[in-house]
Amino acid sequence: MLEENLIKIYEASFRENREMSALTDYFKNETFSYYEMAKEIAKLHLLFKKAGIKQGDKIALIGRNNPRWCITYIATITYGAVIVP
Repeated sequence: MLEENLIKIYEASFRENREMSALTDYFKNETFSYYEMAKEIAKLHLLFKKAGIKQGDKIALIGRNNPRWCITYIATITYGAVIVP
């Protein structure tokens, strides 16, 4: 139930703020709008499916603190997998 609510909150936020900046990497001078972020999350969901990852599977997420890390984190939890710190 909590997972469904979280996904609905993300979806509503992405729709309502579609053109607004969501994340910025100041080192690379790269900004993602909510729409671009949603597209990247959808691509990762397809990648997870092709890789055979299922809901409840554990995924290790390693990387520096940047927008792509955040996008991957959100994609993982909205897919239903579990982040291993």
